[in-house]
Amino acid sequence: MELLRILRVPFQLGSLLFVAMSSLILALVLPEISIRNMALGAFALWAVGTWLTRYAFRLIDDIANGVREAAAAEVEMVNPFGDSRCWVHPGLAVVLAVVHVAHPEWPLAALLIAAALLFAPSIGACAMSGRSRDALNPLAVWRVVVGMGPWYPVAVLATVACAGLAVTMARALPAGWALYASLELLLLLAYACVGGVIYLRRFELGFAARISPERREAAAADEREKQRQKWLDEVFTTLRSRDPARAVSQVTQWLEAASPAHAAGDVQALLEAGRHWNQPREFAQLLRGLLPVMLSKRQGALALAAFEAGMASHAAFAPAEESTAVELAGFAVQTGRRRTALRILESYLATGAAADSPSRKLLESLRAGR
Repeated sequence: MELLRILRVPFQLGSLLFVAMSSLILALVLPEISIRNMALGAFALWAVGTWLTRYAFRLIDDIANGVREAAAAEVEMVNPFGDSRCWVHPGLAVVLAVVHVAHPEWPLAALLIAAALLFAPSIGACAMSGRSRDALNPLAVWRVVVGMGPWYPVAVLATVACAGLAVTMARALPAGWALYASLELLLLLAYACVGGVIYLRRFELGFAARISPERREAAAADEREKQRQKWLDEVFTTLRSRDPARAVSQVTQWLEAASPAHAAGDVQALLEAGRHWNQPREFAQLLRGLLPVMLSKRQGALALAAFEAGMASHAAFAPAEESTAVELAGFAVQTGRRRTALRILESYLATGAAADSPSRKLLESLRAGR
């Protein structure tokens, strides 16, 4: 589906306007070429050809980098020195034509098959690197063939199909605007297909597209990391002002807004940051207030981690409520951490619980091995 979406790019407004303008210029210039104005006609063909190939490379560059909007044609693209890649493949086509004329006995089918097999990876090699010499570099071309993998035949067949349609149209349509526009669209379609294959196989090709799901995810992760650091700084500032109750509210609000996938990482980041804060008593009070919050969210493992961080921060750390201590100790027992469960109950009972309290009964039961 992504490739089909990509193949629609040459038919967007920006591309169609370019094709309409350049093919109209050809339709006006070509019939007027004669021996007298041969130089002027050759210059016009050369300028339009440069414009076309540079636009085609702009198209393949954009598509390979994740852009899904056809660029507007720029007058600067008529300058052939702006991108040397636009010379390579037209030059190769001229060389093949000269070779065929010079050696008509050589099988034409072999030349066409070689051109079909090498066109897509050659275009892809110089499109990825931005260097025209890579179009003729056997190692670079081979790496593209290997990287494209099962999509390599797709790229080859697509270019062959576009070439076949071009030949058919050249035979069926009279010389004029419709023919030139059709041929240009087919060329852009072939380039779009190669660019699409590069995008789809970017991991295997080692190509970093400017716009891609992984780039968007990385940017979102970076932005969230910045927001999380800002949140941690605010929590630290609140603790420094000796207001742990407000810090508990700040952390609770953040965790309420966070997705379950992010909440665990946020708590771990809070625990790690707290180890380096110079407010051990206030940090312990913050963790004491967070224990019931994490248990209510069924985050027993994080609650245990918070308890251990609290014990490391302050020797007298204990859950604030008996229900929290009992629930947390029960989770520790269920997960095979009997010793941690004993520490939880002992720390709470050290605050002065009643002799017949549920926490004391649970502690005695654990000590008895029941």
